[in-house]
Amino acid sequence: MNSRIIILLLLPLFFFPGCDRANEETHSEKTKTLHQEKQTPEIKPVTVLVDSIDAALVETATAALPIWRGYAQHKPALVLFSNDPFLEPVPAQLHDQALELVRTGSPAQIQLRAVDITPNPLLLHTMAVDAALRAGFFSELAWVLPLKDEEQLPALDVFRQRLLDRGLISQTEAETFTELGDRYTAVLRGIPVTIGTLSNIPLPKKPAWVHIDLSFFNPLYKNEVSTPLYSLVLNTLRKIREAGIKSIGATISQSNLGGALSLNVRFLGKDLRHLFETPASVDEGLPELQFRRTQNLYLAQFMKKDEILENCLKMESLAPDDASVKFDLYSASRELRRGNQALDYLEQAVALDPMYAYEYIFLAETAIEKTRPDASFEMLKKAHEIFPANPLISIMEVDLNIRLGHREAALKLLKQLQELPWSKVYDQDVPARLENMKKIAETLPAGH
Repeated sequence: MNSRIIILLLLPLFFFPGCDRANEETHSEKTKTLHQEKQTPEIKPVTVLVDSIDAALVETATAALPIWRGYAQHKPALVLFSNDPFLEPVPAQLHDQALELVRTGSPAQIQLRAVDITPNPLLLHTMAVDAALRAGFFSELAWVLPLKDEEQLPALDVFRQRLLDRGLISQTEAETFTELGDRYTAVLRGIPVTIGTLSNIPLPKKPAWVHIDLSFFNPLYKNEVSTPLYSLVLNTLRKIREAGIKSIGATISQSNLGGALSLNVRFLGKDLRHLFETPASVDEGLPELQFRRTQNLYLAQFMKKDEILENCLKMESLAPDDASVKFDLYSASRELRRGNQALDYLEQAVALDPMYAYEYIFLAETAIEKTRPDASFEMLKKAHEIFPANPLISIMEVDLNIRLGHREAALKLLKQLQELPWSKVYDQDVPARLENMKKIAETLPAGH
């Protein structure tokens, strides 16, 4: 089914070519991704990565909207480090509803209509900055592109056309683009925008809000031999520090749900938050847990599976309640074909951080490829227990039941899916597709 939901979860798009696909995940009620809005009548800007900043960790950029709203009265600039500018326009027919949600909706309402994978969203993750600018949260935007040191900004005409082709800017906005030294400037959504690179980070005129989406590191990372991940992250933070950005706060989106990073590197979100809160750590040696993790990333290049598992067990002794370590143990055990042990570690990871349950969807797909329908159903059941409202899982179950000739099970799930309030904007084709699946299921022999 080629619906918005399946595209969102399985076919992530990136602004720059050459980025890898990754696993996806969504919100669970057991995981707190939204912070309550902060009312701050008086704030004092601090220098990013020189002074400590209480960085808020969120799942998606849309999950940061309630946090940004809490500071909108100060009209800060937004300094965005991301591979995607999140400028996809909210569809015109949803403008009013979306604006009302962003400006006045509770965190729970925003979670339901702008973060979770649901049949009837108002905002998609790629619309976060567009929505924030239209809501008046920021006075200007500085977008830092993830380019390597030796890379220059794309030619202005090429860059502008990319944005036009993706529908991120209008023709009128495209005409405002100008080249200013090694930066571009424009007026988007009625506010000034500056676009630069890590080597020349734009400094806003006003105190800023800094947002880092972990997709930023995707184009910069090749492998652990040529671009060691932690070295890449620390060098990036040093460049941000050197820029001397004055900020009133920071958010970090992990972007697993947006498809930019796999669950294997979900740990980066917490590590980045720690570095923002304790900036002196940027120049200190890696703690043992992170050192062992970077060893594992290196060993993986040479298929040292037994050594990786041994290292993971030592990591577990250092951090017995760290979900990412449990997930590393799952991955290492799976590489060694220790299936039951791997699933046990995955279950432990999910218990600590339900987002890791999205690995069950990947395992379900793998089981289908290996003609193991029993295992596929088991994995989908586990995913459904954590994400009961995610219709993708039910759609996968329908597809599997149809393949196996399970008429009654497929029709029962289809009835539930057809009763959902599918978006007439994002998923207008879904009801017809579900009806087509129903017709196929009805041709199956009864009693199966």
